[in-house]
Amino acid sequence: MRKMIQKLVLVMVVAVALSGCAATDMRVKRGGSFDAYQDITKETPEDKVYWDMLIEAPDGVSARAPIKEYKGYKSTFPRDLEEEVYIPERIKWFVLIFSDARRYFGQIIRWKPEDAIECICELLIDGMPAMSKDAKGIIISTRGEKVFGFEENAKAIPVNRNHLMSDESYQKELVEKYGSQISDFSPSDVIIRATEKWTWYDTTRGLIANPWAKGRFRQIVSINPGYTYSQRLAVQPWVISTNLPGMVLNGVINNIRSVAMEPNTEWRSINQTAQEE
Repeated sequence: MRKMIQKLVLVMVVAVALSGCAATDMRVKRGGSFDAYQDITKETPEDKVYWDMLIEAPDGVSARAPIKEYKGYKSTFPRDLEEEVYIPERIKWFVLIFSDARRYFGQIIRWKPEDAIECICELLIDGMPAMSKDAKGIIISTRGEKVFGFEENAKAIPVNRNHLMSDESYQKELVEKYGSQISDFSPSDVIIRATEKWTWYDTTRGLIANPWAKGRFRQIVSINPGYTYSQRLAVQPWVISTNLPGMVLNGVINNIRSVAMEPNTEWRSINQTAQEE
């Protein structure tokens, strides 16, 4: 019985460890050799300073507050990336910029005001003091497995997510090879000014703002996007017989296996009812 319990604990520890992987490997460490954020790390230890690129339901429908100050530019948006919208309120994707061999983070906001005919699309770069002729950038897909240029006809470029999040040289290489020239975009602050009237929320991952009704935002927050192992584990039906001790362990293992094999449900299927209301 004791050995069975020890095995059960071990399995659960492994499950917990796995559950954190998807969240932590979407964090890009700031303060590296290329980084424009080196001055921030003077006050904050480098191992605590990240740009978190994990997009969960509330993040996708919100603009993130800048670490410094956003510089906005009118942008185009790749049509192939529109497949990642999932729900109508999706407005944000993360962006990686290199300018004068310095790395900047940002986001591209694609938002359609209620009284507008077309979407407004702006690139918001965090902390860039001025536009450089060599500045180039890429848009990062929701799960960090692809990158795009900003052109409407830009195609997905498969990438190594672990390297994308941890290797500055790899990031720089991708931006130089596949990135779009930011100097082609004209300055714009339409969305920056619009966020002043949006509703702001203080979350565990920072300040976010969105233009949606509070009731609808609460619905979105409740969505489990199924991106991470822990999230899929949480919604997995746990039916374990306790008649025999061995069946408990087998039940845990089977549940973990089924979750690991389960495809990403994403927002669309989970949120179908809310979309139809």
